[in-house]
Amino acid sequence: MKNLFMIIATTAVLACPTISFAQDCTVYFPMQEGTSFTLTNYDKKGKETSVVMHEVIENNSTASGMELVVSSITTDKKGRESLAVDYTVKCDKGEFFIDMRNFVPASSQQSFSSMGLDATVEGDYLVFPPSMSVGQRLPGGTLTISASIMNMTIRISDRKVEAEESITTPAGTYECVKISYLANVKMGINIASRITEWYSKDVGIVRSETYNKNGKMYGYSELTSFSK
Repeated sequence: MKNLFMIIATTAVLACPTISFAQDCTVYFPMQEGTSFTLTNYDKKGKETSVVMHEVIENNSTASGMELVVSSITTDKKGRESLAVDYTVKCDKGEFFIDMRNFVPASSQQSFSSMGLDATVEGDYLVFPPSMSVGQRLPGGTLTISASIMNMTIRISDRKVEAEESITTPAGTYECVKISYLANVKMGINIASRITEWYSKDVGIVRSETYNKNGKMYGYSELTSFSK
């Protein structure tokens, strides 16, 4: 009986940090397995260029929070698959992180696919603190795409919280935190752009807009479906 009591007590002690971290973490992503959502990409004139379908395929507890495994499939405007990537999002010690493999530009995916290249994607995690305030600076990160004849590096910097806003898309209306950052893409030449994104709790990214260094829009993406 004493041994049984010790097992139960030890299990409870070990479980408490995980429960605490999960409760403290503000998750900007759906957590339920089987949840699917679609982000549609458009050019600056509003014409559809590609579609990215995401599905939460695993939700695993960890010693200091939880980790989600997400499947992502990108198709071009004709419905042809250009890239399939699994990435992770996680809560760790109260902070929320998104794998930067989720940030592979659709144009880059299509370029590698059109040349028949198999690309390897590796990157950091972008952190989202549990309590964000307007004006707050956030850490950046680096993403690398490697193929047989070319490589691409994407560096995210100057990341900050701009505002809290309500955003409406074909998938619904969401209360969001607005985050902007600089993205520098190096693939032979350097291309800099300013990106603004809107994230909603328990939903994820709702809208994203990309501008060149002169402030002209390249294109945008928005959440077009969400299903649990």
